Amino acid sequence: MHPDAVIAIAASSDSEALTLDIYGDDIGWLPWIRPGFELGLRIQRFVKEHPKAQGVVLESHGLFNWGSTSQQCYDNTLSVIDRATGWLAQRNRNSRGLGKIKPAAVPPDKRRQIAATVMPAIRGLISRERPKLGHFDDREVVMQFVSSEAFTKLAALGTSCPDHFLRTKIRTLVLPFDPPARNRSCSGRAITRCD
Repeated sequence: MHPDAVIAIAASSDSEALTLDIYGDDIGWLPWIRPGFELGLRIQRFVKEHPKAQGVVLESHGLFNWGSTSQQCYDNTLSVIDRATGWLAQRNRNSRGLGKIKPAAVPPDKRRQIAATVMPAIRGLISRERPKLGHFDDREVVMQFVSSEAFTKLAALGTSCPDHFLRTKIRTLVLPFDPPARNRSCSGRAITRCD
């Protein structure tokens, strides 16, 4: 599993200590190793050596957990995620988080109109070797992130987990956008109009 709250712990420089702090002996920790047969053997060894453990956090990777039944495994998964989420919320309660959030520059209907104009050009540019699909998401949580003080810095960091960048690539594509500018120019043959 790669839930965001657990990945935040697993990808931290002190993930072993954090895992112990959050879960005690309920969840173990293993150093990063490329997924495959050797990882399976290490997890098997961990289970034999820690029979009361309910799972293991893999450094910079994610979470494996288990149970006697599918339902117990599912419940353990939710519990592990909830504990990480609660721990992070408590630890960051006084944090500025994303910093100041600027109001959305463009109302939702206009955002979708712009996306409908720009997305075909972007999709065409990235589909030269093989077809790609694009997905537009302007939910509130996304808009808070892209409108935050921390956006440029955090977007440049890239993904925190190898499994994430297999699907999303390493870094976010950030295109400059200045809605108040009157004389904008757009690149890409498919775009004939920007406003």
